[in-house]
Amino acid sequence: MQSYTITSFRIEGNHAIETSQARKIMALTKGGRFRAGRYLKRWLDRDVEELLRVYRAMGYLEADVVERRVVRDREKRTVDILLVIDEGERTLVGSVAFEGLPDLSVDSLVNRLSLVEGEPFDPTLLGRDQYRIFSYLAEKGYPGATVEYADTTADHLAAITFLITSGPRARVGEVTVIGNETTRSEFVLRELTFARGEWFNRVTLLQSRDRLFQTGLYRSVIIAPGNITPEKTVPIRVEVRERKLRWFGFGAGFGTEDQFRGSVDWNDRNVLGSGRRSSVEIVFSDLFANRAVEQRYQATLIEPWMFNTRTAGALSLTHQKQNIENFQIPEGADSGKVIERYRLIETKIAFSLSRELRRFTRGSVSYSIGWADARDPTEPVDSDLLKPDAIGAVTFSLERDSRDHLLDPSRGSRSYVSTEYAGTVLGGDNHYLRSIVEGASYSRLPLGALLAYRIQVGQIRSLAAGGALPDYKRFRLGGANTVRGYREGTIGTGNYSLLANVEVRVPLFWKIAGAVFLDSGGEWEEESRISGDDFRLRAAAEDVRIDEVRYGAGGGLRLATPVGPVRLDYGVKLKPALEANGDREAAAVWHISIGQAY
Repeated sequence: MQSYTITSFRIEGNHAIETSQARKIMALTKGGRFRAGRYLKRWLDRDVEELLRVYRAMGYLEADVVERRVVRDREKRTVDILLVIDEGERTLVGSVAFEGLPDLSVDSLVNRLSLVEGEPFDPTLLGRDQYRIFSYLAEKGYPGATVEYADTTADHLAAITFLITSGPRARVGEVTVIGNETTRSEFVLRELTFARGEWFNRVTLLQSRDRLFQTGLYRSVIIAPGNITPEKTVPIRVEVRERKLRWFGFGAGFGTEDQFRGSVDWNDRNVLGSGRRSSVEIVFSDLFANRAVEQRYQATLIEPWMFNTRTAGALSLTHQKQNIENFQIPEGADSGKVIERYRLIETKIAFSLSRELRRFTRGSVSYSIGWADARDPTEPVDSDLLKPDAIGAVTFSLERDSRDHLLDPSRGSRSYVSTEYAGTVLGGDNHYLRSIVEGASYSRLPLGALLAYRIQVGQIRSLAAGGALPDYKRFRLGGANTVRGYREGTIGTGNYSLLANVEVRVPLFWKIAGAVFLDSGGEWEEESRISGDDFRLRAAAEDVRIDEVRYGAGGGLRLATPVGPVRLDYGVKLKPALEANGDREAAAVWHISIGQAY
């Protein structure tokens, strides 16, 4: 059936809901910024019902459309609509009572409910509050509790009574593990947040299920409580299905920074039946590029339960060869001269301890000792500036991560603090303190859009009088994940770093999304050299200094894939400068990567 174009849509009698808000609620007929609304009778019927649902949720239980006038012009296929609403009196919650509640905190229970005294009465919330009371009782050791409710209304005040049959309070009984064929039952039992003899609590069952999934050993976990026994205990059955515990993998990809990239890896989630995890990974990037290939070889062994606690210990050995961009000579006659690239060869042994401190929050400490050698600069340079060195370091970090997805977050936030203390009593040739503080947040906008922003501050300073800092430990910005519009590592180097990003992501069609962004970042040699003039948005190319904030703005597309979004961004420099050879920097740069920038 062909629809009519709505030329006039009036609503009268409404006071609690403004007309503009009512039209937003009536989504089927409301139209849009560039198109008029469309009318079909079934559309209007559904929109009216949705509007009345909102009224009832606000406590207007008697709200009704008392007149619905639809005037059609069949020749022009247009229609004028008038709705007259009688909102009636608002009904509030007059009282909330509990019958049969055991000796528990009433205040704690009331704080969980949606329906509270003095607030609008929405009957649809009764079922939700019924379940919340049931969950509260189950958390307090009453697994057999039942909850019913009754409500009466007089003088536009609702009296609500929850009828509770708590049953006996019970403790956790025998815990049985089934389905584990390769992993030992003790690996399952040690992850549980409940133990035999404790008061039964359904929340601990959910927490235990999540922890078992986090081990990576199981693809299915069911934790099922049984019936209460005469001894007032609840037997619990933990049923698991194991994942493939050993596998060989390989991958390939392309990015604007890594060029063609390939990797091979071997993984074992249950080394010799011990519950420990091991992996060996080999990665090659810059394949087919006109420069030396970057390489990384890494072997890792993880003990998830150090000292018989939920503290994970990891021992790793890494050997890598990488190209370090943008080396600025720090001293001597050529001080300030920029070398395009040199080759860093590094071997490092590290041992770390990490522990979940609370939900979303994890702390870690690690000790590492590494040996590095720098060679093959693109221009002749004093060999003393690229001398080999050794670094012994302790790193402390604290992270709170409530994001809903690692590679494509849509809500939540991430906060991260890290401090690396190197040298002095720990040995090595370099002595410094390097700290990073970072925060990122994600929030929903209208029409399914997402606002994401990040701020990062970094500092490195020498702990030895007159001591030089290792160049590859200093800060660099630029690239697909920091300041777009600039190639990787071309902003800096510096001892003080500031990075800020803001991005709006909008779904377009199918699995394609778009984004617009503004990135900014700067590096400074000394804190005293930071000034307000460094943050200017515009400047002539010959006036832009190496130690001032640079800006990149642009947009891009994201294609959702099982491994995360494939990202194509076009970043434009808002303040291009002159390169070392006197040429003006490229005005813009394309970036291709996997995963969001942050």
